Amino acid sequence: MSSGRHLPREYRYGKTEQENRMQQAFAAMQLECMRDRIVCFMCGRHFKNPTPDTYPHNCMLCPANFDKPGMYCMPDLMLFNGGTLACVFVNGLVHDKDRVRRKDIRIKSTLQTFGYVVFIVKNETIDNSPVSALRGLAYAIWQASANEGLYHLMHRGEKELPGFAQQ
Repeated sequence: MSSGRHLPREYRYGKTEQENRMQQAFAAMQLECMRDRIVCFMCGRHFKNPTPDTYPHNCMLCPANFDKPGMYCMPDLMLFNGGTLACVFVNGLVHDKDRVRRKDIRIKSTLQTFGYVVFIVKNETIDNSPVSALRGLAYAIWQASANEGLYHLMHRGEKELPGFAQQ
């Protein structure tokens, strides 16, 4: 990574095999998903990272300067289904740590405030699933991203419901 920023290990950006497999599952189902997107927490809009694999320094859509932590996030995948924007995060074990969990909750809440729908997929789900199951998961996420009822059915019984943004 060439960003030059000193961040705790769990906050470092990088593509994982699990993220690649989820992207491939969306592609196999002919469902468009985007990588290397940044969501600015000042304006709420997203843009393509002009220098993938590095951290951004400012928003390309507003005057925000990303000089403080928590001013943006980088979802692993983004979906645009109809009028709905969805963020998919593919999370490993580090996201079970309290400090990271608190950060994740803040990110989910901020994304919801700006109208994004949030999905979390654990690495072990991807690791333990055959290709056909991942394609089914990708399709279910796609459908639920634009259907609040289905979204809530998918998350029934979850301790931390990622939330469906109010349109």
